[in-house]
Amino acid sequence: MKNNMKTLNDNFLTRANKKRYNEATEIQQKKIDALYNTMSVADYQLKLLKRKRKYPEIGDIFRLMPPNNQYLYGIVVNNHIKNINTVEQIVIMIFETKEKLIDACNRKILPDDLFIPSKIITKLYWTNGYFETIDKIENFQCNADYGFYTGARDMFLDEYGTEMDHQPQIVSLFGITTNIGIARAVYCELIYRNMI
Repeated sequence: MKNNMKTLNDNFLTRANKKRYNEATEIQQKKIDALYNTMSVADYQLKLLKRKRKYPEIGDIFRLMPPNNQYLYGIVVNNHIKNINTVEQIVIMIFETKEKLIDACNRKILPDDLFIPSKIITKLYWTNGYFETIDKIENFQCNADYGFYTGARDMFLDEYGTEMDHQPQIVSLFGITTNIGIARAVYCELIYRNMI
């Protein structure tokens, strides 16, 4: 097993994030600096919708409401995942509109289709009311080339923690993303897209 501490803070994801930040406008940079340094969670947290106890199923379409009061839409790509973490996990993808979600799911989902890259989460997003299931694509099978990166091991993994033999088109960090993590990623993307 590889273990490279250098790649924790210097890898292709961190370099891409730095490049995007450096190419942003001064106003965007100031907003991003505030997001990561001075804003409280309450300022960027997703708004509460309807709480649900039902376990999310593959193909479930859900919505979430960031602070700009414009719904975003997501789909459950995989569920009941067990890996090195002790809780069952869910893979989701989030899109700007429901129409973009449906269109992308009817063909191969590409990185530019997504509002933020795929994430591994738990069902707490639904039970806490941050995500609300509103529809379902029956017999949904994700056709995206997605995976996750671990800097500690400097490799690409699927959601089960198995090493992949290539760099997937859609990549995010391996591990469970908290409700604060999703809210921060969404808010950051809102800034980059001049939506807030």
